[in-house]
Amino acid sequence: MFYVLCIILAALVGSGAHAEPRIPRSPAEVIAHLPQRPAILRADRNSSPGADTVEDSLEQVTQLMAQAHRTGDPRYMGYAEAVLGRIAQKPPLPDEVLLLQARIHQFNHRFGNALIDLTQILQHDPHHPQALLLQASIYQVRGEYALARQGCQRIRSLANLSLALICEAQVDAMNGRAKPAEKTLASLLTVADSLAPDQKVWFFLGYGDLLLRLGEVRRAEQLYRRLPVQDPAVRAALADVLLRQHRPAEVMTLLEGDRQQDGLLLRLGLAEKALGLASAGQTIAALDARFKALRLRGEVSHLREEAIFALYLKNDRSKALALARANWLQQRETPDFEVYWQAALANDSESDRAVLKKWMLGSGFQDDSLLSGHAARQEGAS
Repeated sequence: MFYVLCIILAALVGSGAHAEPRIPRSPAEVIAHLPQRPAILRADRNSSPGADTVEDSLEQVTQLMAQAHRTGDPRYMGYAEAVLGRIAQKPPLPDEVLLLQARIHQFNHRFGNALIDLTQILQHDPHHPQALLLQASIYQVRGEYALARQGCQRIRSLANLSLALICEAQVDAMNGRAKPAEKTLASLLTVADSLAPDQKVWFFLGYGDLLLRLGEVRRAEQLYRRLPVQDPAVRAALADVLLRQHRPAEVMTLLEGDRQQDGLLLRLGLAEKALGLASAGQTIAALDARFKALRLRGEVSHLREEAIFALYLKNDRSKALALARANWLQQRETPDFEVYWQAALANDSESDRAVLKKWMLGSGFQDDSLLSGHAARQEGAS
């Protein structure tokens, strides 16, 4: 699931602390204390070369990916990619390997690479439900709704009808049929508890995103509170809806200790600034250094989050617009639209607003609360 993250908190626009990426002066300098190496990798390191089977490696990858989603720490996804790389050297790759590889690419916003892997799976098995669902989700993120809908429709079977209906409704919600989609998703609430845990998160966060765009903030919060708060994506979405309702103190309680994951740290910074806390300066400096380090490594992910950071915590409106514009070329979820729209407004850029208005007319995208002038809101994914 692609989780919402967009902040429209005009009261938070202000100056922020300056920070530079920390470049060590010698190999002996300690720059960070990393979490203990995962036990599964420690055991793997102590095994003899060639001892692991493909099945063993796939199990390691699955566990590490689950740890990445559970903790919000992207390093575990890096570990998973390294393990998977050992068994992904020689094509043709088994579908299980391709699917895990596609999920890692999707996590890292390498959508084109993920679609290549999924296409190979679907050439072998045109009705592979997991591949079809992930493919549809990626097409939806990129704003390619006709292709996303085709994927949803191909999932239809007796065993997967509920997933197909949820998938189609979420596409409809972004593609000119928001009200009918809401009715469909409401009718599917009765099957929500029978979904797998990750599918349940996908359903409720997607439904909540639609409700927020329709101005149903309290209903969205109620949905989010039906999910396990231990999930970082759920905490992010709940923090967003609390910030939208001017409840930053509750965000501080919710995210206490969540300073490792950039998306949650961003929300902490917004809450700290709303409360006028001195700790906001340290959080802004930490985020500044992290984003600059990303760009030094040549990475182009997290442009949305950096645009939000630039606009609301650094008051760098021109940089925010440039980042939001670049992010719009990669992905087109609700928060991508909203940060681009707000950055365009902040810079009085009619040309950028025209780009978004044209896209809205062509796609049928609907965001009532944004366009009706609500200034204090935040929506979350990552």
